[in-house]
Amino acid sequence: MDRLWIYRKRNAVASTAAPGSDELGRGPFSPGARQSHGKRSVLVTCPTFAGDAPVELSGAAFDATKLAEVSKLTGVVFPPGTRGVEYLYLGSGIDDSLAAKVVVPDDQIEAFLSNPAMQKGEDSKASVQIGRGRAWWKVDGLTDRIDRKQDLPDVRFLELSCGREAAEFVVYLSWWTM
Repeated sequence: MDRLWIYRKRNAVASTAAPGSDELGRGPFSPGARQSHGKRSVLVTCPTFAGDAPVELSGAAFDATKLAEVSKLTGVVFPPGTRGVEYLYLGSGIDDSLAAKVVVPDDQIEAFLSNPAMQKGEDSKASVQIGRGRAWWKVDGLTDRIDRKQDLPDVRFLELSCGREAAEFVVYLSWWTM
C-alpha cells in the first residue's frame, strides 16, 4: 500500500490509501471520490445547496408573518385569530416542502372550511405527511377529522388534515413541490 500525506491545519496526517482509491483514500464509489475516465478526472459527489438545513419554528416564533408566507405558498387562507403552533420548512429551491400545525379559533372554523382547498380538494386521507416523525405531528389523534388533497399548479401538492385535538380545532398542512 502507498502511504499518502494529507496536510491539514499545518499538521501532516498520514493516511494509507487502498488500491483503487483516490489521493484522499476514498474508494471508487465513495461520495466525493475522483474517478478517472481516460484523460479526464470526474468528481463524484452530491452537491449541497445553501439553505438545505430545515427551518423549524414553534409557538410565538411561528407568527402572523410566517403564517402569511404559508398562505402565499399554499393558497390556504387562514381566518383572523389563527395561531401558528409548529412550522417545518425543508428546501433549497429544489423539491421544497413544508409542514405546519395551526389552531383555528372555534368561531372561525366555518371560514376556514370555506377555503377553496377544503371545498375542491379530494376527500382522501393525507399520505405524504411532511411532518411525520416530529413529536408534534399527531394527525392520527384528531377526532372529527376532515382530510383533503389537492394538486396545485406548477407541480405542487397540498394535503390538509383538520379536526379536534383536545379542545382545539387543529389543522395539519403538508405542501411540497416536485
